[in-house]
Amino acid sequence: MTTKEREEKLSFYIHIPFCRKKCWYCNFYSVPLKEELRSSYLAALCQEIDYYSRSQLTSGTEIETIYLGGGTPSLLSSKEVNQILNKCSSAFHIASEAEVTLEANPESLSRQKLIAYQKSGFNRLSLGVQSFNDHELQLLGRLHTTEQAIQCYRSAREVGFTNVNIDLMGGIPHQTKKSLLKSLHTLAQLSPDHISFYLLELKDPAQPALAEHLPDEKAMERLYWTAADFLSDLGYQHYEISNFARPGKSARHNLRYWQDEPYLGFGASAHSYTINRRFWNVSDVEEYIKLIEQQNKATADKEEVTPHRRIEDALILGLRYLPGIELSKFYERYGVNILDRYHQELKSLGEMALIETTDDFLRLTRKGILLSNEVFQQFISP
Repeated sequence: MTTKEREEKLSFYIHIPFCRKKCWYCNFYSVPLKEELRSSYLAALCQEIDYYSRSQLTSGTEIETIYLGGGTPSLLSSKEVNQILNKCSSAFHIASEAEVTLEANPESLSRQKLIAYQKSGFNRLSLGVQSFNDHELQLLGRLHTTEQAIQCYRSAREVGFTNVNIDLMGGIPHQTKKSLLKSLHTLAQLSPDHISFYLLELKDPAQPALAEHLPDEKAMERLYWTAADFLSDLGYQHYEISNFARPGKSARHNLRYWQDEPYLGFGASAHSYTINRRFWNVSDVEEYIKLIEQQNKATADKEEVTPHRRIEDALILGLRYLPGIELSKFYERYGVNILDRYHQELKSLGEMALIETTDDFLRLTRKGILLSNEVFQQFISP
């Protein structure tokens, strides 16, 4: 795909930062829901979308995926999500087969809401379940129960959602292989189309006492492969380090990140990438609203993406995609022979059994998947 063709396709990420309660392990930008900010934030979002519809960045583009993330987007009413999607539709050309995803927490959903969301245009639902053990949910500070999560999923199916993701978490304080398998067996009974399985990583935990009870590195590795092998045995394709899908149900929005495709982010803290530039919005709801009202955009900072940097980023993101990087296509797109340019790095990683090259593909090995950060570090310039 040429650069011009790539720039004619675009994805939107729209950040809804509001939560009923901030989870102690969460590193994403979110704030407690303030009713007085709700309508002004949505108005600012629509103003920002309007602004970029008149930008040279988006001229002639077609929107392939839209993702409402957070925060907890499912705190919004059907009228409010309609407002956002209608603005996207009126300001841009949305592809007829676009993937439109809503992130949701089980306790914030009802059957009526699910029906309304689907009528609004959402065709993919991503449920933040994390565990099917009530004790683990309590340790995480989640507001839903196992039964609520199961009922929420079933309601989504009943109202017609044919593409549903469930987020599950490994490495929860006090989690064991037995407790994880309990969640996995419940997951198997539900049979979602897609599963994101994340190991809990803490940068600055709000509850250090709980952080002390995280499984150690070896235990984390066992939990990861317990889940990965279990899901693979069920027929899910392990197509990205943390993601598993039924055939044809890979997350198209996330695939665009991993395949070095451009995207625009709207809302507080949202990031954008337009091939040669990255930029991101301020991580403050009130400041975001003020800046949008004053100047239609709320950029906090930006950085140039040089051709060399883009090659490094494409290599790192491409290796997250477990089928691997197709070497001939990489050369067509970037004019770089990976095996030649990174001969020494690849030789070293191959000797450590972290990567392999087969049939024109460069990919992580099973050992390399959990040591992926060490692999990626080899391709980052000082």
